[in-house]
Amino acid sequence: MLKSELVSLLRKEYEEMPVSDLELVVNLLFDAMADALDRGETVEIRGLGRLAVVQVKPRKTRNPRTGETVTQPARRRITFRAGKNISERINR
Repeated sequence: MLKSELVSLLRKEYEEMPVSDLELVVNLLFDAMADALDRGETVEIRGLGRLAVVQVKPRKTRNPRTGETVTQPARRRITFRAGKNISERINR
């Protein structure tokens, strides 16, 4: 689902609201989630799942073209764990 499709679904539910306000609400929600993840917080949406930031240790990799060993620096990665309700719904 694209962000524009989400706005369209909200538009069907809230016909009295202008599309620009619905887009603003969706953008504010996503911005708030991104800011929380940037601070290292966990974002949990009941019924959907949990987004969390995990630290990935540095590791050695190999460049397939040259065969040279390169060390990738440590970084942060976002993980998603689906909630029980959504997992059951998908695996019916």
